[in-house]
Amino acid sequence: MWFTDVPSAPRDFEITEVTDDSATLEWSPPSSTGGADIIGYPVERREAGRMNWVRIKRVEPDITWFTVENLLEGRGYVFRVFAENCEGLSEPAVIEKTVVPQRKLGKAQRFNHYCWIYKGF
Repeated sequence: MWFTDVPSAPRDFEITEVTDDSATLEWSPPSSTGGADIIGYPVERREAGRMNWVRIKRVEPDITWFTVENLLEGRGYVFRVFAENCEGLSEPAVIEKTVVPQRKLGKAQRFNHYCWIYKGF
C-alpha cells in the first residue's frame, strides 16, 4: 500500500523586491511533496496588526514566485505561502518581518538645459 500525505512547507521564502505598491515573493519547492504532485502554491497576505489572512492567488505548481500588487504605500503587510497537493495544504512558510511598501528615494534627476543664442544678421 502507498500512502500520501500533505507536502512540507515551501523553502527559502523571501521578498526579493518592494515598490510603493507591490512586493515580489520567491520560494523553493518543498523538500517533501507528500508522495503526490504539487498542484499549486496558495499565497496569502494580512495587514500588520490584523488577524485575518486574505488569499491572493493560487500560483501554478511550476512557478515559485509571485508579485503581490495593489498594496497601499506606507501600510504594513505579512505574507505566507503554502504548498498544496491532492491531500491538502502544507504548513505555511511565513515571512515574519512586516513589509511596508514605499517609494524609493532616487538620485535627483539631472536636466539638460540648452541655451540658444540667436544673432540677427
